[in-house]
Amino acid sequence: MRSGRIFGTGVLAILFCLGATARLAAQDPGELRQFDRLHKQYLAHFQQGEWLPAYDAANQLLAYVQRSSSLGVPYEIASYDCIGASGRKAGKFTEALAAYQQLVAAARQWRPTTNELRALAPTATSTGLIGVANSYLALGNSAAAIDHYEQAIGVLKQHRRELDAAAVRAGLGTALARAGQPDRALQELGQAIAALAPAVERGETSNVVQLQEAYADALLGLSKVHSDRGRFDLAEPYSRRAVNVLIAAKGERHPFVAKAMADLANLYSRQNRLAEANALFTAAIDSFAAVSALESPYALDALENYAQLLHDADQGVNAEKIARHVLEKYRKIYGDEDLAVAHALYTLGKAVNLQGRPAEAEQLVQQSLALYDRLAPDRVTTAHILLTLSSIQHEQGKYQEALAAADRALAIDRRHPLAPGDLTKIHGSRSLQLWKLDRRDEARAALAESLQELEVMRAATAGAERERATVFGDFKVYYEVLASWLAADDDLPGVFRALETLKARSLLDELRWGGIELHPGADPARLAEAQQREHHLRQQLTIAQQQFDELDPAPTTTAAQQESAAAKVREARAALYQYLADARSENPAYRDSITGSTETRSLVEAQQALAADQVLISYLVGVENSFAVVVRAERASLAELRIDDAQAAALGVEPGNLNERKLATILLGEAGVLSQLSAPGPTDGLDPKLRALGQVLIPAAEVEPLTNGTTGLLTILPDGLLALVPFEALIVPAGGEARHLLEAGPPVNYSPSATVWHFLQNRAANTMLAQEPILTLGDPQYGPARPAEDLLATRLDVRSGDSRFRSTLSRLPYSGNEARWVKQNFAKQGQTSVLLLQGEATEARLRAAVAGRRILHLACHGMADASYGNLFGCLALAPGPPGDPNNDGFLYAAEISVLDLSACELAILSACETNLGPEQNAEGVWNLSRAFLAAGARRVIASDWVVDDEAGATLVSYLADYLAKSPTGDSSRATATALWKAKQQMRRNPKWQHPFYWSSLVLIGPG
Repeated sequence: MRSGRIFGTGVLAILFCLGATARLAAQDPGELRQFDRLHKQYLAHFQQGEWLPAYDAANQLLAYVQRSSSLGVPYEIASYDCIGASGRKAGKFTEALAAYQQLVAAARQWRPTTNELRALAPTATSTGLIGVANSYLALGNSAAAIDHYEQAIGVLKQHRRELDAAAVRAGLGTALARAGQPDRALQELGQAIAALAPAVERGETSNVVQLQEAYADALLGLSKVHSDRGRFDLAEPYSRRAVNVLIAAKGERHPFVAKAMADLANLYSRQNRLAEANALFTAAIDSFAAVSALESPYALDALENYAQLLHDADQGVNAEKIARHVLEKYRKIYGDEDLAVAHALYTLGKAVNLQGRPAEAEQLVQQSLALYDRLAPDRVTTAHILLTLSSIQHEQGKYQEALAAADRALAIDRRHPLAPGDLTKIHGSRSLQLWKLDRRDEARAALAESLQELEVMRAATAGAERERATVFGDFKVYYEVLASWLAADDDLPGVFRALETLKARSLLDELRWGGIELHPGADPARLAEAQQREHHLRQQLTIAQQQFDELDPAPTTTAAQQESAAAKVREARAALYQYLADARSENPAYRDSITGSTETRSLVEAQQALAADQVLISYLVGVENSFAVVVRAERASLAELRIDDAQAAALGVEPGNLNERKLATILLGEAGVLSQLSAPGPTDGLDPKLRALGQVLIPAAEVEPLTNGTTGLLTILPDGLLALVPFEALIVPAGGEARHLLEAGPPVNYSPSATVWHFLQNRAANTMLAQEPILTLGDPQYGPARPAEDLLATRLDVRSGDSRFRSTLSRLPYSGNEARWVKQNFAKQGQTSVLLLQGEATEARLRAAVAGRRILHLACHGMADASYGNLFGCLALAPGPPGDPNNDGFLYAAEISVLDLSACELAILSACETNLGPEQNAEGVWNLSRAFLAAGARRVIASDWVVDDEAGATLVSYLADYLAKSPTGDSSRATATALWKAKQQMRRNPKWQHPFYWSSLVLIGPG
């Protein structure tokens, strides 16, 4: 909440002045020695970040100067500067302001007697003016701060101190931003950076450390202006550069560095990049603690922001504990009437509300608002407080009061432009209150404005697909509200459009990204450097993982050794992910491809694309309600998904509306549907759940058309965890008995959205096919399996990555048979294949062979990883020669997405967990199948869970036989039909009747 360190020449310039004075004037040597001793005591505290002891030492220094007989005005000026500098650090802004005002008065009254001292006089004046400006800024008086910064710049420019003037511009830019003048702030900060960057890079000036600090603060100021506008994509690089500059100047253990890290953490937190934010907050707090600065305002500011992060992570108890600590400390430092106290009350109110105490929370937030109204009315922060107040009042049914709070927040935007994310929430809050007050037309208009701002924010969010999807997914509730309202109005086209605008937007970005160069226009040297950097990072990850895997199980290996090795794996992963995400998100062509990419399929367009016997069902699973939109070429309908008493008893949830929480319980809870589907065993307990889930998910009016033979293809557009459900396994009534949809219904295919389905359906394929149109790979040569990891190792964070199964990979003998059967089945129909087996089934051989293949079949081990959006999920192939990270035997999602699959009509991933991954709100699931789609494949067959070696090989053999016999030109539903027939053939075998054996493989993309 408090402002950052705004620079000036400060103590060091005044000390230089003192040194000149000491050489040119006749002070008493004893008094000079005592002054020097007291000043060194002050510096010792100040340089260690011990602000209160430094402040006390500075006051002792001034008292001694005023008692001395020979120490004159320069020493008094230096003492005031020490009081001001340490006072600001200690949060004593009023005292610091008074000290700097006295400094300015003394400097202006000073009449130096020598040319040397006269030349130094501007340093004293400008230092005082900067200190006054800094103090005013900390006290919330932006107008006074701007005036004094401008005075200081005038003094410095008059004496041709251009670099120092540039440093002060950073402070001026911050003050202008606080005063609601962001455009001028950007101009001043940009000028400061342009002037300081060359000097910092050259390191030629005597005060390079001070210039580094000034440069870092200008970068942080620019980052803050951009982030306040919601342009996180522009803000993040400046903030990260500032951290690096300060680390170079100060080292990692310094309060300035800690504050910069906390600022970057806060930026990540605002984008809901909670893991990255948490790591940075932890590092910042550790850094503050290392220099005994945990009680400083900057550390308390970091702690307060950390409490906000815990709030966002639904850790209300911990958030409240930290927020109360911060509030207590701020009151001790500043008293009750201070903006820091006001903001701490606001943070505490949010934490309290998270724990279900809205009345107490409202009281705290009202206290915060009253303080802001007295001390600094109508700020951006005031809008945030009003928005929170509106939400808390809405929870208590105070809709008129909640609307008034939201209206007042919106009014602030006319004086201080708010970020798109803030406006999204404010318009959204207004719409909710207006709807509750039965002002429906106004509510619809407000919600439309909310979603419009959301699109602006999404395009401006930093990071690659995962980061932007996280931000977008947090606002899914507004689309749920929109769909509910449109459903109430029987506006089916509107509901469908809402669902399409919401779903799988980052996957669409990945599909549009195809063919864009990662480093466009780079000269050969820069391109080689980038490739070398990526190779190095991959190599570091390979080495770290090998070292972790080579550790012997306990007791020969200590816990400390395992923790250290695991930490190196995590660090290497984080570095590689950040490099890949940065390379993409900073690519201008990529950013152009996502800006304004809101084109989605309408209901009419979807109907026009459907065959007469095809049905499409699009789902929305919301926080409160869930819907299914059923689309056929000639008609469409909407069904709200509800759970009756009997279904609730079977599924283990409460009756009523289906929602996200209930669906998670049904699918992932103890004895959940997915856990029973993904393991062979008795079906007595599973069948009732599949029957009840089928009744909930498939509208009753659609069961007869789906099971009477009139429907030729069912296309499912899932939402959230529904992406993990194989609908073929659901049990439906058909012909007087209950049967799996596989037997009773048509072929099924899946797509994240109708827009993605349409994109893939119409994707232009590479017509330059290879001589052998099929590539099949199986039975990679993994080497002997190693003992399983001990319990300690499985608790380490890296266990969810490929280290979890690196040391336990076992040969898959049936996968070799499977690859041969695929080759043989296509050969019977005159189609040739490339076959890669055992030691030839390497990454390098696969990369060299994939281009131009119409069908790609991979039978191997696969693995999903919960970290970084499954970036380190992989297919396990045969390792190449040691030391090559691009041929280490693990084909990661990031490597898959850059393969040349432009000619690939179908990728068959006969491996475990290739359709599994972490679920993402509004995005579905981050899985390996989407990486193959991003690489150019038109459709993918992937697995929802672990594949049985023999059963999987048999199923794919049947699939290949049906595919090979399909008419070559028939791609409309040949794949879906072939998979459907293969599953039915498996189901007829008593050995493989359990859905585990046949329902895991699903088709994503056009039929």
